[in-house]
Amino acid sequence: MKKFVFTLLILLIPRVGPAYTCDDCNSNPTSKEFRTIIRYYSELNDKVSSLRRMPFDHSNYVVQGLTKHIGDLYLSYYYKNVGGNNPKKESSVVVQYSYDDKKIKNVWKLFKDGVGYTDHVGGVVVLKDQFVVTAGKYFYFFKKDGAPVIEDQGGYKTLRANYVKSIKPSMGANSKNSNFSFASLSADHRGKSILWTGAFKENSDASDLLGYEVSGNTFATVPKYIFNVPSQVHKLQGVALVSATAGQYKFLVARSYGDNPSYVYRLIYDMSGFNSTFKSRATVFTGPAGMENIHST
Repeated sequence: MKKFVFTLLILLIPRVGPAYTCDDCNSNPTSKEFRTIIRYYSELNDKVSSLRRMPFDHSNYVVQGLTKHIGDLYLSYYYKNVGGNNPKKESSVVVQYSYDDKKIKNVWKLFKDGVGYTDHVGGVVVLKDQFVVTAGKYFYFFKKDGAPVIEDQGGYKTLRANYVKSIKPSMGANSKNSNFSFASLSADHRGKSILWTGAFKENSDASDLLGYEVSGNTFATVPKYIFNVPSQVHKLQGVALVSATAGQYKFLVARSYGDNPSYVYRLIYDMSGFNSTFKSRATVFTGPAGMENIHST
């Protein structure tokens, strides 16, 4: 089985195998919730290969997006205090995290029109020297700037990522989606880079996975792919393409909401050109509440 990473209160890499390890997690856990998650996953010895403390896991920053680029993980966060507010207008951020070294490399604060960008950051991908954030009906582009350094924490620097533009892509004719809740970037069967995205829907209505082709430093504004997601698989938080051939596509999608268990489903589609037909669904992983984005490794 192919490995995948997802965000919860911590980073996890599920797998099939005999051993369970928890790198620096069992020592001095700082909350009841964290201890509960460790205990839950210690009972899934055959599925979890590594469990990591996530940057800012006990701050008021809420993790959302997850992507991998040139060996590092990138996580997007927005700020929300216990009352659900952001009174000081703290910027949303993107964190570059080295999985192998288990440390933060850089933190980028997002800026738009000279002030901190404080909106939701449901999905994030890295496109050349830019972060692309999906939120609402838009893709937002932020250019990574190395200077000026806002703050030097010793182990990592806090930098700026400045707003460049936003685009409002079409969701395709008869789309069941009304927003872009998550994102991932990977190649289709032709080797073309595609932004995969979809919508979190509160009810059990069906939705779509959409694929937008990379075009230079941006994306096409009309989806190249539309995959109908069955109504039984709603409240989606993330998508990862597992395999792609001219005849078949396989995705992993993450589902979670409230205090309910989280699930990872495998969705398989038969292909005819760029047209897809839903074939099957299978549950491949079940975990505690709170799963967000997912990335296939």
